[in-house]
Amino acid sequence: MEEERVGERSDTELDNESDVEMTGIEDDSETDTGSEGEMEAGAGFEPVPAAADDWSAEPANITVQNFVEQPGPRHNLDASACPLNFFFLMFPLFLIETLVAETNLYAAHCIDVSPNSSWYNTCMEEMRAFLCLQIVFGIRGRPRLWMYWSEDKRFHDAFISSIMTINRFKNISRYFHCRDTANAPTRGEQGFGLLFKVRNIINTTQATFRAHFQAQRELSVDEAMVGFKGRLFQTAHAGEAHKMGASIYNAFVTWKYSPHDYDIPNSYDLMMFTADVAEGLLNGFTSWKLPSRKATCATPVWPETIQHHVIEKISGRKKQCILCIMERKKTP
Repeated sequence: MEEERVGERSDTELDNESDVEMTGIEDDSETDTGSEGEMEAGAGFEPVPAAADDWSAEPANITVQNFVEQPGPRHNLDASACPLNFFFLMFPLFLIETLVAETNLYAAHCIDVSPNSSWYNTCMEEMRAFLCLQIVFGIRGRPRLWMYWSEDKRFHDAFISSIMTINRFKNISRYFHCRDTANAPTRGEQGFGLLFKVRNIINTTQATFRAHFQAQRELSVDEAMVGFKGRLFQTAHAGEAHKMGASIYNAFVTWKYSPHDYDIPNSYDLMMFTADVAEGLLNGFTSWKLPSRKATCATPVWPETIQHHVIEKISGRKKQCILCIMERKKTP
């Protein structure tokens, strides 16, 4: 019945259903027809022996090599290392530099097509603050983004709203990019893939994970669902919390740092570690002190004396540096 329903649908509908390229998969109907024809002919048909890595009903001798690796962390950090040091082991600083460069590049390309007067290039410190917000969102959950910046005290988050305005956050989110996609390969070309835009991030983090931690022999693998409703390969699970999304497989290890090895109190859990990473990324940054792209100031304020300059709204859309305004007021 399923084959009949598929046959009734047009090719266009089937093509639009997913972006996944189904290559290397033969038509079952053609394969079955050919096999039946050979069997009916009876001309020397012999079963093809199964390959060594294929499933078979016959038991095979399996040799398991001895596990000789030393499980655990592989790094040179000592007991005085902070959570941010461990984060940069897995997510190096040059990746944040890449995010800054690619975001500014993509913003410039988009603004050439559709001008955006509120945009100004981001920097390393602001991108770190943006990543901090992404982490804190997972700790202080809200059903709507605007609630973090709401004036309603029932929803307002003083910490998040003190880092940057909601308009600036949306601007960075709008142009956020990990890789230059101007010359991205098309379907059928080498390197094409649905994860091309983030492949450089994935490859780097996979390498750093393997370099700085060696898992033990016993592993536990579990399937999980990442909720997503956009244009991506999706699977549907009625029993999961996220009905639609991407299925991923997680490998779990039983290794755990000893509190005595790294002077970690017993009450220090994963949530506190995550919050410390976010605070380290932030490093006291706040975009409320950043000069506007339209600010008129004779003194260089980006980024040498950034902590001393605050933008004040004078009239309408005109903004000026407070220090420069005070200097002019002192002049007779």
